[in-house]
Order: sequence, then C-alpha cells, then structure tokens
Amino acid sequence: MSIKQQEIKALLQKLDTTFIQDNLEFVTACNNVKWDDINTLNLVLQHIDKLIQKYPTPNDTIKEVLTAIPNLFVTKYPFLFGYWKKITAIEYQLYGLEKSVEALATSVKKFPQSLELWCDYFKVLIANYPKDVERIRSLFKHAKDLIGWQFYAHVFWDLYITFETKQGSELKGLYAEIIELPLHQYAKYVKPYKALLKDPKDIASLHSKVKSNQTIVGEIWKYESKIKQNFFNLTPLPKTEVDNWEQYTTFVINSKKDTRLVRSIFERALIPCCFIEELWIKYIDWFQTSHTQDQTIELYKSGTSKLPVAKRKLRFNFLNYLKSELVKTEDRVSLFDMYSKECVLLMSNYNKEKSTSCNLLSQYFPVLKSTKFNSSLSDSSKIILSKQTEYSKYLDTSITSYLSSKPASNDLGHLLCEGNLAIIVVELIKVTWLVVKNNVQTRKYFNFFGKLPSVRNSVSFWLTYYKFEKASKNFVKLNKFISDLGMEIYLPMDVINDILEDYKTFYLLNSNVIEFRQHEDKSDKFQYVDPLLYSQFKINKPKWTPGKLKKISSSEWYKSSEYRENGHPGILVERPQIKNSIINYSSKVLKNKVPGIPIFRNLERMNQTPKYRDYYTDEFLSSQDRKK
Repeated sequence: MSIKQQEIKALLQKLDTTFIQDNLEFVTACNNVKWDDINTLNLVLQHIDKLIQKYPTPNDTIKEVLTAIPNLFVTKYPFLFGYWKKITAIEYQLYGLEKSVEALATSVKKFPQSLELWCDYFKVLIANYPKDVERIRSLFKHAKDLIGWQFYAHVFWDLYITFETKQGSELKGLYAEIIELPLHQYAKYVKPYKALLKDPKDIASLHSKVKSNQTIVGEIWKYESKIKQNFFNLTPLPKTEVDNWEQYTTFVINSKKDTRLVRSIFERALIPCCFIEELWIKYIDWFQTSHTQDQTIELYKSGTSKLPVAKRKLRFNFLNYLKSELVKTEDRVSLFDMYSKECVLLMSNYNKEKSTSCNLLSQYFPVLKSTKFNSSLSDSSKIILSKQTEYSKYLDTSITSYLSSKPASNDLGHLLCEGNLAIIVVELIKVTWLVVKNNVQTRKYFNFFGKLPSVRNSVSFWLTYYKFEKASKNFVKLNKFISDLGMEIYLPMDVINDILEDYKTFYLLNSNVIEFRQHEDKSDKFQYVDPLLYSQFKINKPKWTPGKLKKISSSEWYKSSEYRENGHPGILVERPQIKNSIINYSSKVLKNKVPGIPIFRNLERMNQTPKYRDYYTDEFLSSQDRKK
C-alpha cells in the first residue's frame, strides 16, 4: 500500500461507523483508488459531490475528510488544474468564500504555470475584494513573470488592463510591455496603444516592434498550431505531441530567443509532457546556464518530485550537479546535507537493486570524505591523520549499527543494505590499511567480514585481501587463499583465473627457497603440489585438487572432465573412443596376429548436444545448500 493510500485510509478511519455504513460506495471508491488511473480519482470526486448534496450541514470530521482527500490527489499531481477548481468549489460549499480563496491561492502557488487558475484567482479577488487594490496589483506583477509570456496569455493581460483601467492608472507602460510579447492575439493591443502615443518617433518605434513580433509569432505558430493537448493527464501523451514539443523547444533554443520566452515554452511543454524525462533534462541543461544555483536546484526538485520512480536518469543528474556545485560553493555543509537526503531518497526507491545501491554508495564516499573529513596540504600531518582516523571510525560505527539492526545514526547508515555492505567494508579496510596504516586492525576486519554472507562473495573484498597479503608477502596465507578459491571462496571464473595468473608471476618474483620448503614441510606429502603448478592446474578448473587426480586410473581417463572438456572448460562432450586401440601394443605382439576391427565406445553419442556447465553457479548454489 502506497503512502498516499495509507493517508486515505487514515482519513476514512476518522469517520463514524454510521456514516461509513450509509456511504459504502464512497468508502469503496476511496479504497479502490489506483494512482495511475484517472478514472478512479474522478469517481471519488463524484461521490464527494453527492455527499455534499446529501449532507448540507456536515460535521467537522466529514468536512475534513471531504476536503483532505482531493488535496491528496493534487499533492501527487499538482498539474491537474481541474481538480484545483473542484477543491475550490468544495471549500466554498463547506466553509465559505475565505476558504475557497485560500484554495485558489494555494493552487497558483503549487501550479504557478496555470494560466487558467491565475485568471480564476484574479476574477474572484476583483469581484469580492475590490478595495484590496495593492494586493491585487502586486499579484498581477508577480503573475506576469510566470504566465505573461505564454502564447495564449491575452486573457490574463485583458484582466490586467481592465483592472488598471478601473483604478484610473496610466496604461502606456503596460501596453509597451505587452506589445513586445509574441502572443497569439498581439495585434489587438496595437491600436489602443497607438492611441496613447503622440510622438511620431514612438509611433515609428511601435511599428518596428510590431513587425518584429509578427515575425516571431509566425515562426512559433508552426509549432503552436500542432498542439492538441496542452493539459496534464495520466494517460500517455501521443508521440506526435511529444515530438512537436521536442522540435518546438529545440527551435527556440537554437534561434536564441528571449530567455523568458524559452522558459515559458518549456514550462508549458512540461505540463502535458510531465512524465517525459528527456524533456526535463533538456530544460534543466539549458536553464542552469543562465540561472542561479538555487533556481536550478528548485527545478531539479520539481522534476524529480513529478517523474515516476522508474525514471532515474534525472535523479542521478541531480546528484552529479550537487557534487559539482560542492566544489564551487562556500556553504558546503548545507549543500552536502541536501546531497545526502537525495541519496537516501534514491536508496529508498532502489534499495532492492544491487547495482544501483552499490553505485549510490560508491559515489557517496568521496563527497562525504571531502566535506566532513576534509583536510588540505597546508595542514599538519597530525591533523590530516586525525581526520582520516575520524573517517574510519565513522565508517566502523555505521557498519556496526547496521549489523546490530540499530537505527541509523547518520545518513550513511540509511544508505546501507545487504547488496552494498561489501562496498563500505572495503572502504573501511582500505582506509585502515592504506591511510591509518593499522595492519593489525586490517587483518581483524578481514577475518570478521570474510565470514559474512553478504561480503563473502564480493570480488572487491577478496581482491583487496589478496593485495593485502601480497603486500605482506605472507605466502602461507596466500597459498591458503589460492587453495580456497573455487572451494570456499566463490568468485567469477575470469576473476579467479586472473588471480591465479598474477600469483604465478608474484610467486616467481618474490618467493625464495626457504618459503618454498616451509610450504612443502607443512603440506600433506600425498596432497602436496608445487604452488606454481597448483595455481596453473586450477585455471578454468577452480575445484581441482591433487587428490582427485589419484582417483582416476589410466584405464578410466576417458571419464575425467579433462578428457570430456577437450580443452574447452565447462563444455562436456561425450567423444567416441576406440576400446581395443592398438596404439599401446608392441609391434612384436601384432607380428603373427591380425588386429581386430575397432570397437567404439560412445559412438551413439556422437551427435549429442554438448552439455554446458557454469562452474561458478554450480559451486555457489551447492555452497548455499551446505550453509542451509
């Protein structure tokens, strides 16, 4: 159940039993809301209308529920301007004029690009608060920056002109502003503006502006005329509509139109194209080149709040933007807090996806370190070391809290899950080993975390362990590690092969006779194999052990996997074999005896499909069965 659905359920629980029994259809409609189906939302609103007619004077609880539920709808989908209108009507019927005006004020705040909501708001204010001139004028000035550049904004400008005319205001400046806007009905303002001009130079300038505006309107009409749906809906927008908006926005960007016009067109486009992630990305890429950091962040937040969870590119773009801005800003702490919150929000959406959770955590570490545990070259060695020690303790505390199932003590704790635990473990080990230089603690970490199921199959963990033992030149541990590969430690075949090849070179360059003999003395004589040979025998055959070779007699060699694989590890083929081969016989034996006709084994399997065996999967599954 979604959070919004839980909120609806909580609201319904406030209603008394009698009301619920008398209005089961309303309750059922609320419980059956599907947030991706507009019809289920419309059904709830229809029932609310019926309830308002049924209960002319409802109690406060009923009022609260009937107004709160539609507000949940517009909280999730603020571009549903028709729902804002419905909420305004409900507030008026249940509470009166003041509440309905408050609802309109909220609607233009949450949906500031709505030309229709702004016009409704002004009509109500002008009709009911005629003396509140300065408030209304201030709102007109604010609204013109939000919707004044829209192609069909003449309805707004008509209201503005009518309002100022009634106040006896000078209209010359207002007309001068309108006449430069590429509106659908720009021509209707030319004549009244011209009547206000007396200077011939002003009239000549007017004609020049009108001609320029006419050219722009003609250019954008090519795209405006193709727009069929300029409103938001939950149903997918036709591809022709999306393509038209894409071409429209590309045109105004490339032709370097006024930034206010470009912004207005993008904001209009993102109403019907609200779920088109590529258009959000395109808008923000253009927007951030000419706007402030705060404005860009607000736009990112607007886009990420409206796009479905499955759309993740814009969300990760937001993280990258915050990371890049951290380098430029002085207020690093507040920006880092925002970055952390966005990471936690993403983790809550994608924590079941191992690759995404690992990617998030990997990106988080350098930002965390450079912000909260930052040091510079001018600092003393003692200060630098203390910062790194604090960082390692911070990581250790986060892991300990997670493993003990305690509430997360910091944002990093909220980012941890089974899928990415190995990432933070490796980070902790690297800091402890390479920065703090505490080899004893590092080995303790390897011994402890190497037993955890979520870490035990981590490639990065075991590669770090391998590098650690190589740095220590601990051949006892290294030989044990090589032996455990494919037997106790399950890694992808190509990784195991790379380790084995690398170990051969490392052993030749760094080992000596003493090390070799110590290993020989400590090994089982019957199972002993030279470490160099052993590492090569295990290539493509990680479960190979010396003992298994001894169990296969020369007469049964054809049964071995080496024979069946025939140089292709993992592909088992039953090859035909001659049972009475004369190859091993002496020529003297055959001197007075004619060799018999060859007798074949497995001839009937000659055309059989080869069997493929994935060593890693087989070993991994069998190991899990043993653990259970």
